[in-house]
Amino acid sequence: DSSAGIPLSPIAEMLVVILCFDILREANARMPKIAGTAIGILGAIILGDAAVKAGLLSAPAVFIAALSGIGLYTVPNETLLFTLLRVVYILVGGFIGIFGILRLTILFICYVVSLEAYGTPYFAPFAPYNAKDMQDSIIKKPLFDMKTRPESIPGKNKTRMGKVYE
Repeated sequence: DSSAGIPLSPIAEMLVVILCFDILREANARMPKIAGTAIGILGAIILGDAAVKAGLLSAPAVFIAALSGIGLYTVPNETLLFTLLRVVYILVGGFIGIFGILRLTILFICYVVSLEAYGTPYFAPFAPYNAKDMQDSIIKKPLFDMKTRPESIPGKNKTRMGKVYE
């Protein structure tokens, strides 16, 4: 067992690792670009290695936190939201278990599917499903074949491109 001899519970351990990672991320953001990157990388390597060797944190906890931290940079504008979601998922998973994680994921998906931006559902044309709008989804049809605008986007002018291509 990788958590044998670790003084913290798995929940507390993950929260400590995420807190350390967020402190390094904030320090990185406030330093000059070149120095901040070097400090962030060296700090993460040195602190992670020292914490594992000292027996304060387990190697899997550091690895999982590092992977989820790297994942935060895939959508940099939503870093704060995803950091909060990480903490919520850790707490729910720690107290309720896999059932809680599955239930939280279902609730999160239901919430995101219900969102709209400017009268258009976030997941249009997939949820609610609209067969006519699938021409603009994963595989886009040629512009010459698309005569009308998507129905999921509200607007008065339903004609696309007018007589440009005729």
